[in-house]
Amino acid sequence: MTNFSFTPPADQLPSEWAEQNVHIPAGNARPGLISFDEMAYQREMLDVCADPDIQRVTLMLGAQTSKTTTSISLMFYYTLHKPRSQAYMMPSQDDLRKWLETKFNRMVDANDALRGCYAEPRGREGVNNQIMKTFKGGDLTFSWAGSPRTMRGISAPIICCDEVDGYTYTAEGHPVSLLWERSATFGDDRLLIEMSTPTTKDKSWIESAYMRGDCRKFFVICPACGDDHTIEWTPQTVRWKEGQPKTARLHCPKCDKAFDDYERIALIRNAERDGGGWRAARKTEDHASFHLNSLYSPFRRLAHIVSYYEEAVEKQDLQTFTNTILAQTWEEVGEKTDYEELYHRGEIYEAEIPTGVLVLTAGVDIQADRIEYEVVGWGVDEESWSIDYVVIYGDTTQNDVYRRFLHEIKRTYKDKNGRKYAIAAAGIDTGYNTGKVYDCIRQGGSRPILFAFKGKSGWNEDEVRRTSRMKVEHGKFRPDIITVGVDVCKQVVMRRLNLLKVEDVPTPPGYCHFPHDRDLEYYLQLTAEHKIRTFKRGFPQDVWEKRYERNEAFDCRVYAYACLKIMNPKLEAGQVYEAATKPRTLRRIRNPRV
Repeated sequence: MTNFSFTPPADQLPSEWAEQNVHIPAGNARPGLISFDEMAYQREMLDVCADPDIQRVTLMLGAQTSKTTTSISLMFYYTLHKPRSQAYMMPSQDDLRKWLETKFNRMVDANDALRGCYAEPRGREGVNNQIMKTFKGGDLTFSWAGSPRTMRGISAPIICCDEVDGYTYTAEGHPVSLLWERSATFGDDRLLIEMSTPTTKDKSWIESAYMRGDCRKFFVICPACGDDHTIEWTPQTVRWKEGQPKTARLHCPKCDKAFDDYERIALIRNAERDGGGWRAARKTEDHASFHLNSLYSPFRRLAHIVSYYEEAVEKQDLQTFTNTILAQTWEEVGEKTDYEELYHRGEIYEAEIPTGVLVLTAGVDIQADRIEYEVVGWGVDEESWSIDYVVIYGDTTQNDVYRRFLHEIKRTYKDKNGRKYAIAAAGIDTGYNTGKVYDCIRQGGSRPILFAFKGKSGWNEDEVRRTSRMKVEHGKFRPDIITVGVDVCKQVVMRRLNLLKVEDVPTPPGYCHFPHDRDLEYYLQLTAEHKIRTFKRGFPQDVWEKRYERNEAFDCRVYAYACLKIMNPKLEAGQVYEAATKPRTLRRIRNPRV
């Protein structure tokens, strides 16, 4: 190992040290000795790592905000200035290999001090390969998240986890947690740096980590009005003539002053001088977290960002733009519902059947130890009221629980005038204990009509369609099978759950009402799923994903809606329906008064 005697001043912070010692290799946008003048936001992201009270630093960053420069500058700082062992992890072995070849090794080659610091390859003084590099005072170990084996032997006080939203859970747990636990022997003298562009809402590790930190954002000061604000992508702050990205300007959200790229970069460069800079939304003991989008990058022109946006709109790929440019998680708007909002809008019904209900349907879900069903009342424009939610406990491989179910499902409900309403139709999921469900339907009779439902995924499926007729095979009864397009029906239900009722404005079609005494568990189940976008073989695919383990209430509501679509009653004020003796038909039992 080459003897290296460089000793920088003992009181230097990482950003100060980097600006005096770290060189950017040729071929980059700004080669030579690094300068943070146009990237003023980077100084605090680096310097907070030297704060003895901070043990965790989270960086949720957009593309080209110099994330790589931050991580490598810290590596060099803890190699040359304050030597300490370090661990660096990427999502996959291929990611690590590319990063080493295109980023790290080139930075090492551009800095003479680093080339002399690491052990010679295959030398006697230490190790220097693609997995580990030793230096005087410690070692730098590389690993990838998909290989628990490469992580088992790692124990270092400085841990840097890059692109953490690309990590997947292993049988032993999340890779970040595993590395952090292996550094526990260093106590309060350890530091975790995690960084990434975010991915999808509720699945993003980096967003979750950011929210647990002190949530810092970088404020700039408008030279015209003095307003302090963050730079955001909104219709008010970024404007251009349609189809002409080069006309794009950043605008002050208060006085509307326009800034071109040069002036935008000046805002960032002068932010701390003018009273702006990083500000935390809350206090934490030891966790600093930073969020920064690509509008802050001196390497991105507004015209390029606008062009990227217009192309993303054309290709219907706003997720990539949202993740990489805005540094925000992606969420399908309107495909997720807040359970607390539904819980707090519960109503006191005037009777079991509120005014406006014209027909009742039920959705039934079969579990191993219980049968659950929801009774839903439907009115004009498919406005709905949750009337009842019933759980009948029992072994669903035995007959007793089905007998009790058939008794309960025939009960009636009264409106304020004492008029009785029976359930017109009920749809039962046949995916569990199928034979027993078929027997139950056979014994159930025609009031209510019992449908055998079979869910099918796919966004091109019909909401409901009959796929096979009732028959007896080998002495066993099989009812009509109704295929329910669950993806499509779930989307309808979820969007209706999101409808809001505004005072003095007519209730929107499809609005959902709930009783005031329904417990919180019901709403957690009702909102247990949300729609996310994944990519399969390079193509986007929307799928439903659980946010809460139990989703029976959501399934029951979907099946109750499917029953309504099968029966297809003419929902007009005053026309009330019940099941008729003829299968799959309804009988009108009350006409509107003239």
